[in-house]
Parts: sequence; C-alpha cells; structure tokens
Amino acid sequence: AARPPPAPAGAFSGLALVLTRLGTQTRLRVPSKPLAITGGVVMSRTLVTEPVGMSGYILIALCRRDGSVRAWAKVDDVDADLADERWRLSDRGKYGSYCDCNRRGAERYMHRVILQRKLGRELIPGLEFTDHVNGNGLDNRRDNLRVASKRQNMANRAKRSGFTSAFLGVSVFRDGRWIAKIRDGSRLQRHLGVFDTEAEAARAYNAAASEVHGEFARLNVVDGAV
Repeated sequence: AARPPPAPAGAFSGLALVLTRLGTQTRLRVPSKPLAITGGVVMSRTLVTEPVGMSGYILIALCRRDGSVRAWAKVDDVDADLADERWRLSDRGKYGSYCDCNRRGAERYMHRVILQRKLGRELIPGLEFTDHVNGNGLDNRRDNLRVASKRQNMANRAKRSGFTSAFLGVSVFRDGRWIAKIRDGSRLQRHLGVFDTEAEAARAYNAAASEVHGEFARLNVVDGAV
C-alpha cells in the first residue's frame, strides 16, 4: 500500500497525540479510533505539532474511503473535537482545496463550522462567506478565518496556472511588453497600463488591488516583497 503524505515538519511520528493547553500547563493524550496501519505505523486521526507561541495546533487527517491519508488540515487545539469526525479532502479545482464531511446526509465544511464557533452565530447563507487569510483552504486555525462577501472572497483567490504571467492581473502585450488589468467588482476590467517589465506591471496591479479590495486583496510577491 502507498504511504500517506508526511505530516508537516514539527509533527510527532508514530502514534499521534492531541495537544490540550490548560493555562500554562500542557497535557498530552492519546486519541481513540486509529484509522489505519501503514508500514507498521499506527496512523491516528490527529497529529500534534509543536506549540506556536502560547497556543498549539493539531493536524487532522483527510482520508480516502480505505482510511489512508490524502492530506492534513490544521486547526487550533480548541477545535480538537472535530477530529472525531471523518473529514475528506474536497478539491474545488480553481477554487482550491477544502475539508468537508457528510453528516446525516448534509455536506458541511470545516472552515465554516470553525468560523461559526469563533463568531458564536451562524453565517448568513448566500451573503456571508468564509475567507482564508493566507489563501490556504486547509489551514482552518481561527486567526486565519474571517467573514467575507462573495466579492471579497474572490479577491483573495490565488493565481491560477496556465497564463502568460506568473503574477495576478498581468499578461503579455502583443509587442512583448506587459499589460496590467484588474476587475473592480464588476464584470468589466480596468486597464492599468502597459509596462516594459513584468515586475512593473505586477506592482501596478498591487497598487490597484489594495485600493479596490483593501485587506482582502491578494497581492503579487515581486522580488521578495509585495
């Protein structure tokens, strides 16, 4: 059988542990219900990582039907109880990858469950969406989740592959120079100019995106900076 993907650096190997932080005390407990035995190693539903600052987080296995692990979701230790459910990797293509499960015939997403816990209320269907601040749909720590409109959520989408430029909002112009464009919330694109270098066009997009989308803007990293 194929080995599951390795857990991120910092995770314990062997029988996994769940981290529970009680004030300044740290308690470790062994979770129940191991999912599978692969290569002689018991794979449990969760793996603990080293604490970050004063708070730890855990990794929840996203499994195939046979119990093997496809990927890992990251959550705060306060949401460790979610490891008792069987989550799966939901690949949404250009929209990214997320964690979902089927409970009593109803599909639900891990990020939505956690954000509603954080808010202490239900999200308004069709009006309020969950946005991952760092763009990683498998990082469901509470500080990485925020309420967004559909437009704001779309503004924080990562660059898709298959285009002429590696940067958002940038493409090759017919004379070999670089053109920058941005959607301002409508279906129409706003022309930002034609530039001699790809980096200049990317910076022009960043400036416009910050103006249009504010804190939800996904900015290009140019020469190590945004």
